[in-house]
Amino acid sequence: MTIELFLNGEHKKLTAQADLALSQVLQLECRGVNPGCGKGYCGCCTVLLNGKLTYSCQIPFFSVKNQSIMTVEGIQTSNIFSDILKGMKRAKLDICDYCAPARTLSFYSLLKRADRPNNQEIQEVLSSIHCSCTHIPLLNQAIFYSLEEKYTRLHG
Repeated sequence: MTIELFLNGEHKKLTAQADLALSQVLQLECRGVNPGCGKGYCGCCTVLLNGKLTYSCQIPFFSVKNQSIMTVEGIQTSNIFSDILKGMKRAKLDICDYCAPARTLSFYSLLKRADRPNNQEIQEVLSSIHCSCTHIPLLNQAIFYSLEEKYTRLHG
């Protein structure tokens, strides 16, 4: 089956079996989509589907026709991506290569929609990816540093 969609801002035609999970198809196109558990638990396959954090292993390929999908590759030229990298560095955050793309995308989602996220919004983002490589307090600190970086960039 061939469908048209928008992947990282570009119009694409992708061909795959209709019953494959979106994560399986995206792995061929994007290095930042990891297969993960395939059951919607770990979150390592997280993408932004029409702007919403989504476990791509839970989405059938056929259902994304004409939809917009953003992976970590699609945000790498944004100012917010730079803010996140600086915030992670300040926090001395060392996350594994397996969850890093999904964590970065989840941080991006938070920073994109909220200048001053509340604790519940932060905890939702932190709990969306299940990997034991890093402790939650360090992730929390990285988010706050990333927010500081964004604020400084926008307001000097």
